[in-house]
This record gives sequence, structure tokens and C-alpha cells, in this order.
Amino acid sequence: MPNNVTNAGRALKVLQSAGLIKLDPSKGDAPAIKDITQNKHHLKIVQVDPAKIISLLPDFAAGITNSNFVQAAHMNPIKDAIYQVTPKYNDPKNKPWINVIVARKGDENNATYKKVVKAYHTASVAKVMKAQFDGVYTPAFKY
Repeated sequence: MPNNVTNAGRALKVLQSAGLIKLDPSKGDAPAIKDITQNKHHLKIVQVDPAKIISLLPDFAAGITNSNFVQAAHMNPIKDAIYQVTPKYNDPKNKPWINVIVARKGDENNATYKKVVKAYHTASVAKVMKAQFDGVYTPAFKY
């Protein structure tokens, strides 16, 4: 699984969602390996650079990495996955990992930033996302 804090926490949450481990709920959205409270299957979890996970699969039973790395390896993150979290933006489990456009306090009404948001939150952007990423990334905005 990934060796960086954000993606490692997400990977552990995916393992928990799959019913393979249990995590200390007090650790929130960024648990670490030490926060595993139950590992009935005695999974050996190895952390590596997420870009290398696909190339290491011949030596491991499974791997968890970001969809962009899976696609770069000419695989389909939906069709080739043995497990995946349902990519629904309205599922509370996914909220910590939804990408958002943000601004510093005081810049929230910046006209240029508002134009960027308006341009991004369109049916044409959603259409490109769906076509380009084949359902891997789901628009989390209304259009």
C-alpha cells in the first residue's frame, strides 16, 4: 500500500471497508498501520511508493494504489480491481477524498476564482471526466 500519510490512511480505510481489518475509530480519516485493531487474516502490509505498486504485483498477493497509477499501467481501475469502494460523492465514507476548489479566507469572493468554479462545474467538464476516466472519477459537483 502507499507509503504516504494521506494515501496510506485511505488504503487502510479500503481494507476496513472490505472487511479485512478493523481500525481504531478515534484515528479518523488518517489512520496508520499501528492503528489496526484487528487483522484476522494476518495480512502483511508493506508500504511503498504508490507509483511502484502495480509493478510489484507479481511479488505480492494484492496492492492498493491510486487509479491514475493503475491507468498508467494500462489497466482499468474498475474492471481489473478485486475490490473497490463505490465512487459515490454523496457517500459519507468518500467525503474526505473528494477534491475541492478552495480559496484563502478573504478570497472566497474573488471574481476570477468564481469564474474558474463556474467553468469547472459544467456538464461539458462532467462529460469529459466520464469519457476520459471511464467512470473512475465521478463529478462531485452539480451541473
